[in-house]
Amino acid sequence: METTGEILEKYIRRKISQVELSKLIGVSPQYISNIINDLKGPSENFLDKFYKIFDVSDEDKKKISEYEELRRLPKKIQEEITLFRQDEIIQEKKHKLPVSNIVLDGEILPNDEIYFFNEKEIQIFPKFEGDDEDLFSIIVKSDNYEPKFHYLDTLIFSKQKKINFEELHKKYCLVEYENKKYIKNVEYVEDTIILKALNEKEDTMIFPKGTYYNLRILGILKGCLHLY
Repeated sequence: METTGEILEKYIRRKISQVELSKLIGVSPQYISNIINDLKGPSENFLDKFYKIFDVSDEDKKKISEYEELRRLPKKIQEEITLFRQDEIIQEKKHKLPVSNIVLDGEILPNDEIYFFNEKEIQIFPKFEGDDEDLFSIIVKSDNYEPKFHYLDTLIFSKQKKINFEELHKKYCLVEYENKKYIKNVEYVEDTIILKALNEKEDTMIFPKGTYYNLRILGILKGCLHLY
């Protein structure tokens, strides 16, 4: 739990000296030093003036109020409450689920065109395996990918730095060919790449050995999150 002194010191640091502040508020430098070092509690008059000078946040005001209430209790009770709160924090950390912060990169439009946003935003998902920086997401806004994917599903992809087509066999990938992007089921058979369509509007694409140098694998599907 932060002390009043620790909270106030954040506002004072690198902005004003304790001597200068003492003149503004009308107290001695030692009075301020005692508060900062948790040797003394501040008066309400001192806090009112301090809050006006530094525009202290409501959250920090609440923390100071709670700490000063704790300070007024007998020492034994202070220790018991502090230990209880520390245990609460530990338990909360134990039960907190890990998350991934993943860039929302684009969307599949109703005409099945895959559009990448100019301005990206970060979305929070349950933790995915791998580095968050290597992950990106696309939201489905088309009904043409059912039953595999549904409207408003979020598809999580892993960026690929090195491509081994044998490892892509039977995996769903975001691919780019001739400046157009697709989601395809990739098969790799005897040096031939087969990109199977996920809907009836698209064709299966076949690339014999030596013809797929213009084919880019933008990402491998890591997971699909359903809205409902």
